[in-house]
Amino acid sequence: MRCYWTLLLTVVVGVCLAEEEPKPAEEPPKKEAPSSIVDKVKPDVETAATGIPSLKMLDADKDTIISPEEMGAYVNSIVQTHKEEAIVAFNGLPGALRVDHPITGLFQVPEIEKYQQIVDGLKEKSAILLKVYEQLRQLDKNHDDFVAGDEFVYAERLIDTIKPALYPIDRNNNGIIGSYELTMAMPLDVVLPNVKIFLAGKWVAPQGETIPKDALILLYDTDKDNKLSIQEQNDLAMAVVRASDTFLAEAKGYQDLLGLMTARYKEVLTELKGEK
Repeated sequence: MRCYWTLLLTVVVGVCLAEEEPKPAEEPPKKEAPSSIVDKVKPDVETAATGIPSLKMLDADKDTIISPEEMGAYVNSIVQTHKEEAIVAFNGLPGALRVDHPITGLFQVPEIEKYQQIVDGLKEKSAILLKVYEQLRQLDKNHDDFVAGDEFVYAERLIDTIKPALYPIDRNNNGIIGSYELTMAMPLDVVLPNVKIFLAGKWVAPQGETIPKDALILLYDTDKDNKLSIQEQNDLAMAVVRASDTFLAEAKGYQDLLGLMTARYKEVLTELKGEK
């Protein structure tokens, strides 16, 4: 059964990667003076960072398992770097400003927010796939044990709606989640069709509608009869469920990383409060 999910994900990822990422229009550099000395000396971590490592990049021994030690080493490195930057920024402030702008205010770990965005996005993707699964189970409106005709076209449209949710986070597979890829973590503007309207018979395929040869649904029409038998429907439904489970499992990995990073951030914050 695993091969079906692999086929689905492979096709969708192939479609996604074939699309050219939109390039934001370049704006002329703004020459604005910093609003305060604090703004000037505060480390510009957010804009300097080109991305954050994906989980697979933390696998130092390449055994495909992210151990607590490997995760902890990464977390300590990230937090320690931001701590040192905060200390340098604080020491660069005139004495008077140190009272109004304590060192704890300069210590930030922007990776925490980024990884939280990834966790939220993966959980949302999983939820969308479960909704798709529920709708797939209702496609056979005439109860003849086949998804065919208009039902078949509607199934393809339903599967097509999950394409935005199946974008991989690391789209170019370089191990780094860049700023654009981070925006793709959340499945934006995914609207599932209203299956109730279809079941009520108010939805019909537009005249002359055909299913494209590369339609995802055709991967599950194994006997090529332009309809899905009960077994083929089950194969498709289970592929969607497995995809949902995959996203949840990945979310747990990032959630574990996020927990370690948040805890370490709080520890260092307490340490810095004691700095003179």
